[in-house]
Amino acid sequence: KIKDSWLKWHNIFKGSDLVFGLSPTPAYDVSEGAWGHRYLEKTIMDLNHIVSSRDLGIDLKGKLDQKGTVKYWVKLGNNAGGKAEVNKYKRFYGMLQFTPSKNLLLTVYSDYASTAPTLDQTDGAMKDNNVFIGAFFLNYKQKGLFSLGLKGYFRSQQNNFASSSTSALENQTGDGISIWAYADLSKTVELVGRFDNVDPNTKKDGDGKSLILAGVQFSPSKNIDI
Repeated sequence: KIKDSWLKWHNIFKGSDLVFGLSPTPAYDVSEGAWGHRYLEKTIMDLNHIVSSRDLGIDLKGKLDQKGTVKYWVKLGNNAGGKAEVNKYKRFYGMLQFTPSKNLLLTVYSDYASTAPTLDQTDGAMKDNNVFIGAFFLNYKQKGLFSLGLKGYFRSQQNNFASSSTSALENQTGDGISIWAYADLSKTVELVGRFDNVDPNTKKDGDGKSLILAGVQFSPSKNIDI
């Protein structure tokens, strides 16, 4: 299975690159880099399969100002992840990244996935089943000391939930929040902590879940982490 296979036209116009092929999506590429502990756990949207980490399509990304304090990333993808395309429906991605200082990072993200209509058993009608996702990420970091991160998302899918077998389809909404931190106590010892809370369907009780992660990392040498 191929994870990445893409071509890049660097500087297609000043400050922007064009990418074509199977490549990362804008959903959590930046936040995953800031988290920096994927070997412990994936970031919340990746872990809960909210958005695929890869998609086949075309990307345009770059900076909106000379210093690069505001960056953008837009993508048109097949919405098939690393699998083959099997339908005509597409996914539209967009992300803005703000870096007002060397310590502060903020991203605002959204995407819209068009999907095949779904059948509502109550009236026999085919209804829209499209998906919208909005998310944000905030990170404050003091290099060599600590890093704090906050990630939240909202997901809405048209006509994807029925409260009973005789109920008409309703829009399904879900959300999630992730708070994490790590601190360097010394050059060899780091503390890591994280809390996630996810509610896949806000209209349904008992389907929520949480993640609590805590750890100590010991690095006796440059190439060894315990």
